[in-house]
Amino acid sequence: MDPANFDLHIFDIDDTLVNTKEAYWFAQEAALREVYPEVGENKIQALLPRLKWLCATFGSGNVEEYFSAFLASTSDIFPLGSKRLNAILTTYHDTFGSQFTSFKHVEVYLRYLLDIQKKLAIVSNGSVDSQLSKLNTTGLLSFFIQDAIFISDQFPRHLQKPSPHMVKTACEQLGVLPDKAVFYGNSDVDVLAGNLAGTTTAHFAKTTKISSELSTYSSPDFTFTSWSEFLTS
Repeated sequence: MDPANFDLHIFDIDDTLVNTKEAYWFAQEAALREVYPEVGENKIQALLPRLKWLCATFGSGNVEEYFSAFLASTSDIFPLGSKRLNAILTTYHDTFGSQFTSFKHVEVYLRYLLDIQKKLAIVSNGSVDSQLSKLNTTGLLSFFIQDAIFISDQFPRHLQKPSPHMVKTACEQLGVLPDKAVFYGNSDVDVLAGNLAGTTTAHFAKTTKISSELSTYSSPDFTFTSWSEFLTS
């Protein structure tokens, strides 16, 4: 299957186009090192898996909540205090925003699609300001027209992914039938939304595995581990 044959190419942002996980993991470590220099690198490294687990449990956007839970669970090592928490949040946000990078070959692939006159769209959960900032920081925003960017903040919660509504809206807005579109994402939520919308689905498997309990409904049409695969097909 050659994805270039599709008329519309729809992309998720986080950990599909932009290496978001690496950015917030880097920022988490940087915040702990700066605010708790007395703790030492070995202890910080030993407790990072707990922080990553809390981040995943609370949601990566709920920074104050998961850091508060982490500090409460490690108060014998990381003393609690509102000033320390505020310092962590400040350092985290200052660092996080400067760490976004796109995955290798993403820009080459997007430019190739535009060169062969394909339509491009974004369908991503998150806040509009945050998601546009990621695209702008990585230089990817210039590949997408404003009317082809659909962020979940713009939709009621029940119409956000894994609902197919945003994917269908992208197809309708750009005048392409779902069976002529492909949706690229890194999670079972992305694949499920694309499948329900009737698009072909491409799962970027570098960072996320499809959940076994959803595999019947969220099985992608194809899986890839590098964007370079689409440049040699």
